[in-house]
Amino acid sequence: MPLQLYAIGGFSAYSLIANIITSPLFVVLILGGIVSGIAGVIYIPAGAVLAWFIKPVTSLVLAIVTAIGNLPGNFRSTGTIELWQLTLAYGFILLVWLYPWWQRQQQFQGVKFPRWLIAAFLVTAILFIPQTFQRRTTLQATIFESGRAPVMLIQAKGKNILINTGNKSQASFNLLGYLQKQGISRLDWGIATQTIPDVSEGWGTLLAKGVTIGEFADAKDLSIAQIYQQFIRDLNQAGVKPQGLEPDKKITIDSNVTIDVLQINPTALLLTIGDSRWLFIGDMNPKQQRQLLSQKEKIKGAILWWSGGEVLGELIKGAEIRLAVASTTEVVAKVRADLEKLNVNVLVTGREGAIGWRADREVQPLSELDDSSTAL
Repeated sequence: MPLQLYAIGGFSAYSLIANIITSPLFVVLILGGIVSGIAGVIYIPAGAVLAWFIKPVTSLVLAIVTAIGNLPGNFRSTGTIELWQLTLAYGFILLVWLYPWWQRQQQFQGVKFPRWLIAAFLVTAILFIPQTFQRRTTLQATIFESGRAPVMLIQAKGKNILINTGNKSQASFNLLGYLQKQGISRLDWGIATQTIPDVSEGWGTLLAKGVTIGEFADAKDLSIAQIYQQFIRDLNQAGVKPQGLEPDKKITIDSNVTIDVLQINPTALLLTIGDSRWLFIGDMNPKQQRQLLSQKEKIKGAILWWSGGEVLGELIKGAEIRLAVASTTEVVAKVRADLEKLNVNVLVTGREGAIGWRADREVQPLSELDDSSTAL
């Protein structure tokens, strides 16, 4: 298990059962493979015939593994562990195996128990307590590299809020892997700023992979994709009734995170995460952007987050934007020139990769955020 936690950030809840059931079958497969291999060296048709007899056993093993893998709650995400945790865990395992002292009985207040239970308790504490503490104390926002789809995960001291998912491929290969490494299997809030496939196709993928959603809100587009409609049906079956994003609506997650809906179709949000404020704007035309200036005092000094399209210079200047994050591969040339002229620093996910902010750090590429001190 420690190696699994280090490599993939989780473990199979039924792995022990699967090993017990399939171990005798693997013995048959190994011995049969050796015999058919030797026979094949001597006479190829004989090896092929013997291998054919092994095929039903192979099919049975695959069927058992697939069935167990599809059981509900099969995979448990705990978050990836550090190298020092892996080393200490296997160190205690080796101590129990190599030193007889750990295999003897210990008496405490008249109760006898095997000493290896002490090592088991220490290994469990080493593997799970640091990551649990980290999740309960971390205040962080991560913007993923997902084409022009704006995708952000907010981790707020045990609360997890996801804004958009990107398409199915991006959710499967980028988002799910990150959630797994962070030990996140439940989203307290899910928010869809658009329902088009490029932005929200991945919600169904998350549900299918066992990620649960506590509450959900979306901005309904005029045309809703069929795959998104299916996701909403699945969400209703899970007992979650989606809410609508409406202008002037305020979503209070907790004391650390609030989301103000400034506008919809396209969506504009003001995210307050700790002491940082983020202004998210969808693909707005100039008139809609000018309307945002009516709330200039509210959005002043926020970090701009958008998809790299047209942004009015008067909005940037009026809102006193000093930092901008673009979820795109390339920012429109005129917008980039305007931002440079106004001394606004721009980070682009298509160039820097995922971008992160943490309460004790500035906004920067996620790869540069040093998590070692937090893990310790």
